[in-house]
Amino acid sequence: MDDPIRLESLTYEEAAELSYFGARIIHPRAFEPLLGSDIPVRLFDIRTADDLNRSPTVIGSSANTSPTVIKSVTSSDEVGVLKLRGPGVGIRPGIMAEVAGQLNAAGINIRSILTAQTCINVLLAPANLSRSRSIVEKALPDAVEEITVMEEVSLVAAVGSGMLERAGVWARMAGAVSREGINMRLVCAGASDVVAYCIVDRSDRKNAVRAIHREFISS
Repeated sequence: MDDPIRLESLTYEEAAELSYFGARIIHPRAFEPLLGSDIPVRLFDIRTADDLNRSPTVIGSSANTSPTVIKSVTSSDEVGVLKLRGPGVGIRPGIMAEVAGQLNAAGINIRSILTAQTCINVLLAPANLSRSRSIVEKALPDAVEEITVMEEVSLVAAVGSGMLERAGVWARMAGAVSREGINMRLVCAGASDVVAYCIVDRSDRKNAVRAIHREFISS
């Protein structure tokens, strides 16, 4: 972003989700030992000497809901989508368990799964898409009619406590992105209390991040 705004505070969960969905400042698992405690993490920008004299971002256990709910926006290009299509694949017992088990046995990490009646969408690292497709084709030759991959996409995530309690937050986020003429290929809200994300074409990633930032943070 050209106009980043320093955050005064984040919860452990907010910081972990930001890290998981693209922010590289701190590892997403760094906060696990702190859960259940009230030990603050103070975050400085050590690249700038003057930053040590400024108020840091304090990461702790106490939730501090922003007036607009969304505190930060992040993105990642390290995502692709494996799409498994077929009648009733989303509700047929055992399909998702089989897919997860086969990929786990191959050492492939699943970032997320979004399902519908006729399609299972598996979010993976781009480098794993081709191998994952071959594994699933062999494991489920009859249950899945078509397997495709969605490449050259990015994940854009908005993070903030209170997202599920405040009406209209997701609608504003979607509206901000759509007004830029950007198509959201997949969306997910409610998987976590503090994050909503969408999948967009990689060429639209920067504009999507800027649109959400303007809507909630820099306006």
